[in-house]
Amino acid sequence: MVNMKFYFVIYILAFQCCYSQDLLSEKELRKRTVYLSTDEIVRSDKKLLSIEVVETKGLRVIPESIFEHSEVQMLNISGAKLGAISKKICSLKSLQYLVLAGDSLTMIPNLIEMNNLKGLSLNANSIKNIPMWLFRLQSLSVLDVSSQFVSGIELPSIDNNYTLRTINLSNNRLEIAKGFFNFSNLESLDLSNCNLTSVPEEIKNCPSIKYLNLSGNRIKELPEWIFTMKHLSQINLANTELDIFPERLTTIPTLTFIDVRGAKMELSTSTVDKIKRRGNKFLEIYWERGASSIKKVNN
Repeated sequence: MVNMKFYFVIYILAFQCCYSQDLLSEKELRKRTVYLSTDEIVRSDKKLLSIEVVETKGLRVIPESIFEHSEVQMLNISGAKLGAISKKICSLKSLQYLVLAGDSLTMIPNLIEMNNLKGLSLNANSIKNIPMWLFRLQSLSVLDVSSQFVSGIELPSIDNNYTLRTINLSNNRLEIAKGFFNFSNLESLDLSNCNLTSVPEEIKNCPSIKYLNLSGNRIKELPEWIFTMKHLSQINLANTELDIFPERLTTIPTLTFIDVRGAKMELSTSTVDKIKRRGNKFLEIYWERGASSIKKVNN
């Protein structure tokens, strides 16, 4: 049980360090966190910062006692057999981070009333239709809907979104509606292992992207617009079907990291020369030679 508790504390701290301005120390977080087994009822006068429900095997509904703690900011219920979530969860008005991973969810209730929700993890469920309201949550900056156990997930057309900074859609077969990639301030996008054969054209409508993960897809070439991304800092192209190193990536002045491991390509002398001409900018390139050797190049 100790390891499970520690993992959740560190997970939430990572959420805070990356995406929240109101940082709490690990000591304070531990002090104000309660861990519940499925047969426990909590009726505490103590204000709780976070709750993790442990021993979730066989759990099919969220314990009613949780809804008594309207001040809770972080809630983790993972590995249960919920199937669905009660609308009562919207009564947790102070909730900022919600983790519902591996809960056999096929749908989620409308959480549009949760104005303080900043981070939402729904990975490893069975949600096929990602609802439009999810992208209208006024404070949501981190969304993880990776690894849904369905044949494909449908992403809706949305209005321009200004709040989301990080989206993880990895390990899914995606059905992307035209107009989905309208995220003005999106900085991190994970599309790894999504069975893509090309880079979705509409990603160019996300001008703030710094980190782009396209690894594990059947991509054979990069579109021209990707070389004009003004803020791109890291791009992961590992285990794609690229057989020629895209040298024009080295001309992106903000780029510091390229991963092409598993793509079985070599760097040409001209590419190395271009890297050296980048002035004092540092560029790190990972690629495979033979079995597993990694090469790092900088000026």
